[in-house]
Amino acid sequence: MNAGAIDHGMGGVGEHAPRGFLVVGYGNRLRGDDGVGPAVAEAVAALRLPGVQVDVRHQLTPEVAVEVAAVDTVVFVDARRIEPQENKMTPESDSARHPLWVRCLPRRGLGRHTRASWTGHRSSPEPLVTLAEELRGWSPESWEVGIPVAEFGWGDHLSPEARREVPVAVETIVNLWRAWYARQSHEGAPHLSFVFPVPAAAPAQEAAPRA
Repeated sequence: MNAGAIDHGMGGVGEHAPRGFLVVGYGNRLRGDDGVGPAVAEAVAALRLPGVQVDVRHQLTPEVAVEVAAVDTVVFVDARRIEPQENKMTPESDSARHPLWVRCLPRRGLGRHTRASWTGHRSSPEPLVTLAEELRGWSPESWEVGIPVAEFGWGDHLSPEARREVPVAVETIVNLWRAWYARQSHEGAPHLSFVFPVPAAAPAQEAAPRA
């Protein structure tokens, strides 16, 4: 497991321990809202959910397939760019116009996403799941969670809009974890109370002194 991965054991749930639930949050923390994937992954890690492993990365690379091949469920979390023509939001229509994007990848039939799909050192989740299937013989249940954002300028802080989406994405992942936990333990997920964290806002800039 790489240095960015965090593993929380099942703590004895079930006689046969499941392989695990992996959250991969990726994005460039120095490009504004592109860092929202890592922010969500770290917020999930802070909840210390049983059986959850968290991997925070700058980008997806082939070695991630080794981790994907070792779990039963994987969730990829990344920023979903809002194109300028889409970015016509009002406070009332924001969530309706740009909902969180959640997609379940098919467990079979990903053969079209081969290793030739790699572009340089970057990739999307599909070829990683395909490579994991080659390594393991079958693919895990795989999800993509895309967080709608528009600010990709240089900077290491999320916009207010992106910070508002973080707890929504975390809650979505927790719900996926509950379903996974119930399948693995043959009983309902534990009744845990969560406070979904919101990343800190950028520090306020001091006003320039008047001449």
